[in-house]
Amino acid sequence: MVDIALPVVREPTRSMPPAAVTEALGKLSQYELQERAWQEATTGNVAAASRHLQVLSTRLLASGQTGLAKVALSEARRLENTQIVSEEAKKHLKYGTRALIPAPAGASQKQR
Repeated sequence: MVDIALPVVREPTRSMPPAAVTEALGKLSQYELQERAWQEATTGNVAAASRHLQVLSTRLLASGQTGLAKVALSEARRLENTQIVSEEAKKHLKYGTRALIPAPAGASQKQR
């Protein structure tokens, strides 16, 4: 048995996570949003899929990715009007948002 003693503080110091971590998590959430949109569309929940794409568009625009934002918004509108997913737009958003996620340090592009 090992005894471990740790100091207790009344008010812990609050530090922000590194900017690189916050940025990477934001980009990962963008990728996950488009994945959720396609999953909702596949199950027939067009309203939820469109909503996910609209949120994705807003987040992409806020992060400076205007081209991808336009594709996401256009696809949300198409989905609402036709209930059909454009495979071209789906691929563009999937690979476009995935490319935004930084590779781990020391990883080559092929490992992603």
